[in-house]
Amino acid sequence: MIHQRQLPTGDVQTWQRIEIVSGNTGGRWAYWAAWKAKDGRPGIGPHPELKAIADKIFNGDAAHFIGMLDIPYVRLPGQIALSWVCLSPTRSYPPPPQIEFEPKPSIRYEKSKEVFDVDTQTSRKL
Repeated sequence: MIHQRQLPTGDVQTWQRIEIVSGNTGGRWAYWAAWKAKDGRPGIGPHPELKAIADKIFNGDAAHFIGMLDIPYVRLPGQIALSWVCLSPTRSYPPPPQIEFEPKPSIRYEKSKEVFDVDTQTSRKL
């Protein structure tokens, strides 16, 4: 079941009803559960029975990522965990700031018992 809702900003949110079969209590992110195709190979894409797993870790680049759950996942014994998940718009985060490092100075400091005098171009022992 898919539901669309229009926000006051004019954006349209798309929500889908899924069944959560397992996951971390308090998880906010949904991922498609593993499934097998008719030929026995691992399935790709959405689970045919809309089964998902809840997790606390956000990985929006994963191929099996669905979206954000409407409420944090809590497993109740003996009940089927149905939940709504927001398919779009997915939240985009700004890229992390680029930190520029100053290059290390090319001067080497070594422990030595010898001192070089630049004016006379001679060295002497301490």
